Amino acid sequence: MLDPLQRHYIDGRCKVRESKPLGLILLFVFFGLIGQYLYKAGVSQPEMSNIIDGLNLDWRQLTQGQLGALGKMVLHSLQLVLNPYCFSGLMAYALSTVCWLAILSKVDLSFAYPMISIGYVAVLLMGALVFGEEVTLLRWLGVLLIGIGIISIFSEEWVSAHGFPVAGVLLAVSLTLWGTGQSVKPAEHFDKPVLFLAVTLGLGIIGQILFKIGMNRQINKERVKNIGSDVKAVAQRDLSKAIEAVTTALRLFFSPFVFAGLAAYGISTVLWVMLLKVVPLSFLYPLLSVGYVVILLVSVLAFHERVSFLRWYGVFMICYGIVVIFAEDMISRYLFAFVSLLVLLALVLGGFTMRRRRMEQA
Repeated sequence: MLDPLQRHYIDGRCKVRESKPLGLILLFVFFGLIGQYLYKAGVSQPEMSNIIDGLNLDWRQLTQGQLGALGKMVLHSLQLVLNPYCFSGLMAYALSTVCWLAILSKVDLSFAYPMISIGYVAVLLMGALVFGEEVTLLRWLGVLLIGIGIISIFSEEWVSAHGFPVAGVLLAVSLTLWGTGQSVKPAEHFDKPVLFLAVTLGLGIIGQILFKIGMNRQINKERVKNIGSDVKAVAQRDLSKAIEAVTTALRLFFSPFVFAGLAAYGISTVLWVMLLKVVPLSFLYPLLSVGYVVILLVSVLAFHERVSFLRWYGVFMICYGIVVIFAEDMISRYLFAFVSLLVLLALVLGGFTMRRRRMEQA
């Protein structure tokens, strides 16, 4: 029989509280941040400039229909990946991927994804403190709005229960925009390669979809469980299980859909490293949240899934935050419109929460 503390009731239905592997989630975020740091450190090396310049030239030639540039691009990509910093970054991401698989085998996405948003704040801190990037107030506000949007999509119950405080945060952000929007100086100007960004983010989204298809297969679910068991055995000093864990992980990675997803991620990673040379990390990293929006839209249009009000609300909030980060110059120009829209969003959330509570009391 389940312990009563493991039960909670929502809309009259009993649900079981899931275990929350905070250690695994923090490890996932940690390895992801280490990977970003190593990528950025790698592209900052003087000897990497020629390789990245060569990749940029190959990319331009390829987009112009010169297919012969594909071979050069593969060669330059291998040189980039084999750089000690970048290779170490790939290893960090491999560990992060294993942690993510283990997380997905234990908890729902509605819990895991909001925890991952910790990475947005951590990356901004790393960009400012480690790499000396200028992180403006507008970018901080944009990341905050993206975080609220992600929570609205993947933790609807929490937002429903805490709608008034969240609406209060939105009102505080709107007041901050109104008070400082015209005086905030945008960060240093840099070219924003929109096509390059679209291809990089698109490949990452394709990789995520392939990855999910692969993980829906029962054999891969069993492999994740076996990896978890072997890692626990290693932690208890049964070192013989280490080889089994690595072997099982390799089988998982080389299963068809997972491997195809990793290949898409691999190409996306090469393009990402190229972007890091010309685009600040504190600007680039939050744009990964575009994937949340696209995947939600694909679910609606392709799989005809029902999407609640709060999920659409979260999509809009993420888009709002992306605009704040991506187009800082627009804030001072259309300040009244931005502030008015944010106040409206706060009022809509407050109204939704009030209506939800009245329905629960009825």
